Amino acid sequence: MRNAWTKERIVAELQQLHAGGQSMTYAALRDSGHNALLSAAERVIGSMSRALRLAGIFHIGKFVWAPALLIAELRKLHRAGVPMSSEQLSTSGHAGLLAPARRFFGSWRGALAKAGVPRYQRGPWTDWPKICAALRALHRKGQKMTFDAMKQAGHSALSEAARVSAGSWNKALKKAGIPVVEEHRSWNREQVLAELRTLHAKGQTLGSRFLVRKGHRKLIKAAVLYFGTWRAACDVAVPGREPRQTPWTAALVVQRIRARHRAGLSVRIADVQRDESKLYGAALRLGLQWRDACKQARVPMSALTPRPQPRTRQRWDEVTIIAHVRKAAEAKQPLLVKSFTTAFVQAVLRRYKSWATAMTAAGLKRKYERDHANARALGLHGDGVRRK
Repeated sequence: MRNAWTKERIVAELQQLHAGGQSMTYAALRDSGHNALLSAAERVIGSMSRALRLAGIFHIGKFVWAPALLIAELRKLHRAGVPMSSEQLSTSGHAGLLAPARRFFGSWRGALAKAGVPRYQRGPWTDWPKICAALRALHRKGQKMTFDAMKQAGHSALSEAARVSAGSWNKALKKAGIPVVEEHRSWNREQVLAELRTLHAKGQTLGSRFLVRKGHRKLIKAAVLYFGTWRAACDVAVPGREPRQTPWTAALVVQRIRARHRAGLSVRIADVQRDESKLYGAALRLGLQWRDACKQARVPMSALTPRPQPRTRQRWDEVTIIAHVRKAAEAKQPLLVKSFTTAFVQAVLRRYKSWATAMTAAGLKRKYERDHANARALGLHGDGVRRK
């Protein structure tokens, strides 16, 4: 019988993994094969971060940088010949240096200046004519000339040198006579509101995910910058609009559970995950345990118990008995009476009068005799019971 996940068991498992040196990030636990523990933590406790706090685990392997340590690390990388631009460090596995450098010194350029190392290694891109010729050659070959596409194609050193030499990536493209792929647009508060009203007038939904798919990601970022949240920007631009989806709250989750139960629908976790996954997902995000939410909805606990599985009775005849024994032998299972279920042993004895006769009929007499002799050598009877 499978042990049920409880809050105490989850906390104990996390503490044991942490004591054994396991990295406690979500990705590390998932990659190490602890998916059942992660799912249980989210289902029973509400979130993985809350489970870690209950287990007393507040640091999950992140190195704490200090300004002096960071300067020493930058100088060490420079002496080792590592390219020192932020773009090149990200691709060489040192992206963790960027955030603390900007926090301590205001910018990546300021951190490198403090450490006394050059911003990046130019490599072959020492002057603008070489950079310009390389950019034009790539453009003629059909290379997509966005900064991210250049990085993915392995031209990060060239694109970084071009950006530094010209002042920005778009300026570098214009200077090389290459059409700009993504023109930068500077948004202000009034432009954000005007664009939102235009989209609403055209009948487009103002859902953020929908607009991202339609290419309005920069509009959303500008709206959040000026108004704090996307919903606040939409409310200012189009007062009184009806949002397409009501935001989830704990009261709404309880209300939906009660409605499902009154409609005769199942409120068991497996059924809700299959039929109405958003409801169950909202309960998890809000930190509601499903059983507690159902209790608040006045759903009887009997409605949450798993459905009884229909019992299937196995009918054993000579063919099925022989097949079952041979399958056990292939799995290296000892051919002892105690290695099988009572129902199977009784069926064998009804058909063959003795266990040894059945093993002989299955063509496994020699294996049975070896397993029987090994059992006796270990102080066991042939049925697998140790002698007192």
